[in-house]
Amino acid sequence: KSYKNLQGLGQHESLIHSNYNIPQVGLIPQPLEAISEFKKSLKLCFGVGAYEVLGQIFNDSNWGVREYKNQQQTWVVLVSQNMSQM
Repeated sequence: KSYKNLQGLGQHESLIHSNYNIPQVGLIPQPLEAISEFKKSLKLCFGVGAYEVLGQIFNDSNWGVREYKNQQQTWVVLVSQNMSQM
């Protein structure tokens, strides 16, 4: 969706993102120990080979592509902070 001005976009963002930090109804609260353990298991991937590393983790070299009907696709693109590397 496109917006006529930044104010319209700002209003949209405020409405859409206003409930991001509100837990869903029926969500079972987790103990802090479980949250801490989960955070320790997260894997960060940086650098030129990040896409391949994630492919190894997911055991799927094509993990970043999703196929839809009518030959449509979506792709995950890992972006470098340094635009000269693109």
